[in-house]
Amino acid sequence: MSKLFPTNDPSGLLEYSVVYTDRALNHMSQGFQGVMRDISGILKEVYMGKSAIVVPGSGTFGMEAVARQFATDKNVLVLRNGWFSYRWTQIFEMGNIPASSTVLKAQKKGPDKQSPYAPATIEEVVATILRDKPDLVFAPHVETASGIILPDVYLRAVADAIHSVGGMFVLDCIASGAMWVDMAATGVDVLVSAPQKGWTGTPGCAFVVLSELAR
Repeated sequence: MSKLFPTNDPSGLLEYSVVYTDRALNHMSQGFQGVMRDISGILKEVYMGKSAIVVPGSGTFGMEAVARQFATDKNVLVLRNGWFSYRWTQIFEMGNIPASSTVLKAQKKGPDKQSPYAPATIEEVVATILRDKPDLVFAPHVETASGIILPDVYLRAVADAIHSVGGMFVLDCIASGAMWVDMAATGVDVLVSAPQKGWTGTPGCAFVVLSELAR
């Protein structure tokens, strides 16, 4: 407990650090643990997940953590709807993580240069999953660069297809804002988010929420 600030963390420990001061919660204190438990509970309630992890680092750091944990030496399928879902490929290639990676890209809906883009059709996605039998499918719920959002019925169809071949579904929800995804209803196994967008928090960590299967 701090002598200068006794009300800040009365049950905590004195912090001797050139970085932290008596104003900071000690990471071993009950106060800090309470904050982490609250975050975990909120994430599981909002996304209907079974486990929640706060990863210190950026949203990309959380994506890489998920890739290394689940995709090492695996065969993966990436649904790429813009620049930020290209991030999965960048992570895979720089880290030499999966054994193989297949990409299905969003396509223009018309010949005009202003024509909008649409994600790969669900029929193409399902057919690719059933043919290639990947271990994981990676997709963006909302693609920052193009603004494409994958509706719940699309997510459910992807989840059903990948589960039918024994794989798991990873969804990037960093840019989803307040468009919360119900993991139980949509079949998502691993959900990645971050505090600085829809959660209107300070950047500095990533949120990873797991289904029962992923846990």
